[in-house]
Amino acid sequence: MGAINAMSVQLPAKRVESSPDSVDSKRERKDEKRVMRLVPPPGANRWRGPSPRREPERPTEAEGTDGRVMTPNPPEIRKAETAEERERVFRFRYQVYVEEMGKRSSAADHTRRILFDDLDKTGVILYAEDDAGRIVGTTRLNIMRPQDVPEHLKMIFALHRFEAFEGCVISISSRAVVASEWRGTPLMSHMVIALYHVMKKYGVHFDFCHCRPSLVRHYEAFGARRYTDNFVDPDAGYQVPLVTVLNDVGYFKRVNPVVYGLSRRYQNDQRSVRWFYDNLGEQTAQFVSRYVSEEGFRRFLEQTRLEREVPLFQGLSTREVERFLEASTILRCKTGDLIVRQDDPGGELFVLLSGFAEVRREGAAGKQRVATLTQGDVFGEMGFVRKRPRTATVEALSEARVLVLSSNFFHRVMRSMPEVTARVLFNLSRTLCDRLDQTTRNWVGSREAVGAA
Repeated sequence: MGAINAMSVQLPAKRVESSPDSVDSKRERKDEKRVMRLVPPPGANRWRGPSPRREPERPTEAEGTDGRVMTPNPPEIRKAETAEERERVFRFRYQVYVEEMGKRSSAADHTRRILFDDLDKTGVILYAEDDAGRIVGTTRLNIMRPQDVPEHLKMIFALHRFEAFEGCVISISSRAVVASEWRGTPLMSHMVIALYHVMKKYGVHFDFCHCRPSLVRHYEAFGARRYTDNFVDPDAGYQVPLVTVLNDVGYFKRVNPVVYGLSRRYQNDQRSVRWFYDNLGEQTAQFVSRYVSEEGFRRFLEQTRLEREVPLFQGLSTREVERFLEASTILRCKTGDLIVRQDDPGGELFVLLSGFAEVRREGAAGKQRVATLTQGDVFGEMGFVRKRPRTATVEALSEARVLVLSSNFFHRVMRSMPEVTARVLFNLSRTLCDRLDQTTRNWVGSREAVGAA
């Protein structure tokens, strides 16, 4: 597949210190102390270090024998090198993706109960074990040149544009899986940091990944950015492509102090940073994100007047709506995007902030249009509330902005802005009651029409 030969890659040189007199420098050295032990020694196949800054997610907790609530200690991150280790990782993936989450996957071997695809043949696979020796997390990294990437991946990540950067080395991060009891703990952060060391060791300029809408903010918090159109994965459904510019130290400083401290320990090729802004800076600014374009975000709020037009925000001030959206994820969708697919696993609630969409259901009689959605309409509520497969498909009929809400999101904002969250949830319940009332009226009317006939 054209994977990068580790022997041909120059190892990073020691970083250059900032002026010791500056306030920023003192803060940077303090952050650096927190991550110093995360740098692996040459040839090591494992990483252990202090817990990085906890993400704003609800932690997974376990009850101790003395009645106290405890959070599990972060396990070691290892590289799967033997056939036995890799087989265990593939089996763990199957258990989480297929058996627990009920996701469909063309790469699943249901006889052997493993999840394996072609990228595993050349990928660096990391995994974590708990104290009992059970795998509790894993992720994968493939390092290559843009021109050597399989065509379907080249299309979804728009990699033809990156071929223009001379000497470009890219990586693709994928198959990130965490056991249910470790979700909400720093484990995923530890795996991301371990991946970062591998990327820098092999001179990666740009890392690519994709995720479902509700996870976008998690990846953005580590420095990833939206830069191209979303797409529908045959197995995973609606996905958001993301890119991380590995040498953009200034951006890491704005987003994540821990990654910033790590990045300063390596040489950072500014050619790739300049090339990225010259060629893709305009695209990244189009996406609504507090990390990417604050000016664009405020302009979007001024134009849409959401506190007046969207029932979910009734009773809130402009500032309260702004604070709520700053903590959430807003997707930019293009015409024809399948935001929700029938029979896909649920878990996210969507609010149409601008544009139009169509709800349709597919059955024995073919496709049936159920409704047309406009600004302020909610969809995906059945899968969100009941955690069951989607009952209908929702397709964007125009360019649209869509607010993504998940249970983890509500747990986060409930702590930081409880009154605003309570109002939003109250408005949501009224919206769902109105929809149930309309459905009941339609059902009664159809029964009466049949009886009259």
